[in-house]
Amino acid sequence: MKRILIVVVLLLPLMLLGNVKAGKTIAGASGVIGIKPSGMVAIGGLYGKMLTDNVEVGLSSSFMKMTGLPNLFSVGVYSYYHYTLTDAIVPFGGFDFEMPVKPTFTNTLNINVGFDYFLSESVALRVYNNFAVPKFTFSNYTDQIMIGAVAYF
Repeated sequence: MKRILIVVVLLLPLMLLGNVKAGKTIAGASGVIGIKPSGMVAIGGLYGKMLTDNVEVGLSSSFMKMTGLPNLFSVGVYSYYHYTLTDAIVPFGGFDFEMPVKPTFTNTLNINVGFDYFLSESVALRVYNNFAVPKFTFSNYTDQIMIGAVAYF
């Protein structure tokens, strides 16, 4: 984790050179198969808008299955700040606040840092680290790498 933070700090001045254009709508999906905690499979979706050249906000949803626990489903809101390194690589960072749909699920704050790698002008591969903090207690967190795709239209 320290290496990721060092890379972000060193690249931050370069990240401030470009942006993703305001007014674009974003739709996407991502997923993960967990190694730790083991037996976890999660699928997420999002729908949002670029409010400014760098700020993305929208709605998110998540379905998670963990060994020995009931299926979990949540909906939430998210906000990311984008930086453009090149036309193809756009790092971002932000948060996703999930609210329970089932009574057995808890509010979760997700801190996400990653990048979009554009395969075309409007489709990108999205890879990010998802640091999830249930009930806002840092003693019971999970940390996964999520991989998905997003479309900008």
